[in-house]
Amino acid sequence: MPPTTQLNPTVAAANAPKSAPKEQSSSVFGILIPVLIAFLLFKLNDFVTSPLAPGDVLPPGLFRSKCGILSVLPESITGCDPALLKMGTDGVLSFYAGDDLLWEMKGAVCPEGNDACEPGAVLDAKGKVTIGGARARVRVVGGRGVVNTPWPFDL
Repeated sequence: MPPTTQLNPTVAAANAPKSAPKEQSSSVFGILIPVLIAFLLFKLNDFVTSPLAPGDVLPPGLFRSKCGILSVLPESITGCDPALLKMGTDGVLSFYAGDDLLWEMKGAVCPEGNDACEPGAVLDAKGKVTIGGARARVRVVGGRGVVNTPWPFDL
């Protein structure tokens, strides 16, 4: 005669080995971590690709990129014309199309200890740019006189 546990499914289920809670928590982390990474990459890309709007500040050492994280891929794959707006630590805001420097805006560097001075590039409500508290002067380098294509400024 067979054992009763094989005949009675309730008893068989009760005697079955239980899965370890670590397996369940690792599968939750296995799903949660990629979702969190994807969310953070999305937010980073959203910030990096956003044009400067009135009231925005681009601090020294930071940049905005028209293609965002897609700029690591070839243009033939993404279909995005690469452009980069970079705020240097020297008070110069530079705009590149691909590897070509098109224009620069020169301002000032905030004096150390001056808390009233806003470091970096600031776009005011009228579309005027100040860098380090000084009105920026434009120097066209690449032969094109257009400073505001729809990107990098949202006016």
